Order: sequence, then C-alpha cells, then structure tokens
Amino acid sequence: SLHCYYRFITGMYFEKKLRLEDYLPNTSVDAELKCFKDYLINFRHLSATTIVSTVGTVKFYLYELMGTEEFNISLIKAETLKNFLSRTLLHVSPASKKRL
Repeated sequence: SLHCYYRFITGMYFEKKLRLEDYLPNTSVDAELKCFKDYLINFRHLSATTIVSTVGTVKFYLYELMGTEEFNISLIKAETLKNFLSRTLLHVSPASKKRL
C-alpha cells in the first residue's frame, strides 16, 4: 500500500528490484562470488544447499550495492548490510531468518 501511496503522491512508480534478473549482469561481482563459493566449499565444507542459499543472498546484496560498477570491497559497510538484511528479513521464512 505504501508503493501505491508513493505513486499517488509523486506520480512515479516505486522502483524496487525483487529478483536477480532485475539487475544487469556484473562480471566483477560474479568473479568475487566464485571465490566466495570456492571458500565455502573448500574451507567451510558446507552442504550444497547451504552454499546455494548463502551465495544467492550475498549475490543479491552485492548486485544491489554495486549495480554495474566494478567490485569494490570498500563499498561494503555495516550500515548498508544492516539495511539490506532488514529489508530481506521481511520476505523470508523463519527457518531462513536463522541462516541470515
């Protein structure tokens, strides 16, 4: 309902990206995610389902944060991560909330 109100007041649609397909591909982020996935497999020895879920969440965060810009670790701040997790927790199941 807030999105409808926003459109009513401003005359513009509220742009919110809910799926990874909504973002343009970013090869620098994808390269970092490959390294992260290798770390989870080789050093953390996590299950395949945990890896898929974790990498998916991190990918969504990095795509939202970086957009099409080159990967830059200095952009990752506690505040941006907290905001992302706050928004994400509204849309996940209680079991998934524990993982996040």
